Amino acid sequence: ELDLMASWLPHGQPGVVLGPILTSQPRVLAVGPEHPLAQRAGISIEDVADYAVMLWEMVPREFREIWTPTTTPSGRPIRHERFSERSRGDRARMTSELMHLVATGKIVHPTVPAFARYFGHPDIVYVPITDLPPLRSALIWRRRNTDPRRREFVRIAREVLGGTARSGADPA
Repeated sequence: ELDLMASWLPHGQPGVVLGPILTSQPRVLAVGPEHPLAQRAGISIEDVADYAVMLWEMVPREFREIWTPTTTPSGRPIRHERFSERSRGDRARMTSELMHLVATGKIVHPTVPAFARYFGHPDIVYVPITDLPPLRSALIWRRRNTDPRRREFVRIAREVLGGTARSGADPA
């Protein structure tokens, strides 16, 4: 039902074309101000294995593994907590629960700096994760979509993005 959308990568869905890259954001760890990692200049994803993170069950596995892997590069498991039954399925409640648990030091949350801009909270600090690649987003569409409006939108997006627009193969 969608002709074109902005999506986090990797997408990995068959029949979907990867268009121009829209954003590339460094990784940060959201923690409460009293958390042991809060005063660090940077942390490793290995450090995250010492703490719990939330499990975003409704998100496709390939996204979850990029945002918060199940193990660190050295093989240490990263413990995932589930949202409360009351919050599950309700994005607003889930976000509130997540923010509360991070602010009170019960979990940590790997994310991107834009998270702080959208869901600012005075009791959360963000520490750079130094050994994870940036998260990228891009325009994507169904391979069989030949709609000239989609083609024109992508052309304009590439023009606006200038030299920053990189993409996969686009048959358009």
